Amino acid sequence: KAGFTTRKDGHKRIVFLCSESDMGNPNVPDEVWKAINGMMILSPWNVYKDLTKRPEIQRARLERWSPAECVMALQGYLIGIMGRLEAWSVTLAARETVAGKQWSDIAHIHRYVSVSDQATADALIPELLRMPAAVRGVSYEPAVGPVDFSQWLPEDRCCCGIIGCPNEGLDHIIHGGESGRSARPYDLEWARS
Repeated sequence: KAGFTTRKDGHKRIVFLCSESDMGNPNVPDEVWKAINGMMILSPWNVYKDLTKRPEIQRARLERWSPAECVMALQGYLIGIMGRLEAWSVTLAARETVAGKQWSDIAHIHRYVSVSDQATADALIPELLRMPAAVRGVSYEPAVGPVDFSQWLPEDRCCCGIIGCPNEGLDHIIHGGESGRSARPYDLEWARS
């Protein structure tokens, strides 16, 4: 919508989508999933960090529906809220903008998996790297055991330099220990390594 822009300092707002839920949950209805992704596509003044523990479901959905199909699903929701004419005008230009684009072309939507130790990293990161996305990252929180990320870092993994190359590796790692009275131990060496 006109008037939405980046922050006054020129940086995009960061929206951590599903930090305490999961868009990869199979119980999220397909039409809701598509509409939320359509909303993210239409909000390039934000950077969305979409976190999941189910990258295989997220990947399947991203491969099933294009960005343009998600914008069309959002239009269906907007018709119910705004009326047909307003919803049509809001999404028409956006549909034209994303026509023919792939998920790896949409740089303001970042896809993440949540890992806590080497076993979850070994299981989830390879699936994340098969996900079509411009930026891929890991939320290593709460860190409850050491993780060797070296095999998934981009050095020596890609020679083409194309954003979204499946051999690129991880773009970002968020790292932190567990909080609260019964927090499990955290070793600073995990961060140093």
